[in-house]
Amino acid sequence: MIVPICFDSFGVRSQATLIRTNINILIDPSAALAPRRYGLKPSEIERKALEFYLTKIFEFIKLADLIFITHYHWDHVLHYKRNYEIFKGKTIILKDYKKMHKSAKKRGKIVEEKLKDLAKIEFVDNGIKEFDNCYIEIREFWHGEENSKLGKVNTIFIEYKNYSILYFSDNFLLDSLNYAIEKSPKFAILDGFPTIFLNKKYSLETFLKFKENVKKFIEKTNVKQIILDHHIVRDLNYKEKIEDLIEFSNSLGTKICTAAEFVGLKNLFLEALRKYIYKGWEIELEKYFESYEKIL
Repeated sequence: MIVPICFDSFGVRSQATLIRTNINILIDPSAALAPRRYGLKPSEIERKALEFYLTKIFEFIKLADLIFITHYHWDHVLHYKRNYEIFKGKTIILKDYKKMHKSAKKRGKIVEEKLKDLAKIEFVDNGIKEFDNCYIEIREFWHGEENSKLGKVNTIFIEYKNYSILYFSDNFLLDSLNYAIEKSPKFAILDGFPTIFLNKKYSLETFLKFKENVKKFIEKTNVKQIILDHHIVRDLNYKEKIEDLIEFSNSLGTKICTAAEFVGLKNLFLEALRKYIYKGWEIELEKYFESYEKIL
């Protein structure tokens, strides 16, 4: 069973996911806000959403048997100012920060210092873990595109009985396509290409390669469901830009949706709506939280 706890489509930056097998596997239990968007700081609505989802994440941490931290951006690992006591007694597999860039080394060291006397921690970038009938594989790929200054992030493949899941953290399937095809999961969680940076940080050519690679992934594997979320939904017009990809996936019987759509919630793109919220747009946040509580 796959439980998307908190994603960008829920209103904050996150990819926090619980995967239930014979053990409860929690990946990247954190959430954060964009410090600036449209030149604006986070709205009060976003801050309320962040606190709500962090409370939920803490509840899922209590349930977890095994926790993975794929890299050291604060939307994937709890900010050092947060309460790390919640991890007491947990088993946590972390990305090895010692081989990463300067900022990741600094953050990783902080995280290790916070956890080392509380939890059982292990650093793994490429390896295999087995828990009875649950097979877990960790592989590292580039953050975003190849040779990124942001270094690499961990990808998690989980196989239990006749079902398999591939979780990509901040990787756009550019250098990892062959691995994705090899694993041929039935379910995938992909970080969608950040179309808000098209022709700025990323070229049109790179975006087209992203879409082509997702099509190849769908065509050459057994994947039937893809959650496409995170960076891509920071663009209110993202669906228009991947219309061909959605049509292609539908034609082959593979469903692409956001994490919110997957669980039956409406999309709540608070970061992308920030400038409108500052202009007075009303967001019925409490009603949204009520719906969330009923579903999750």
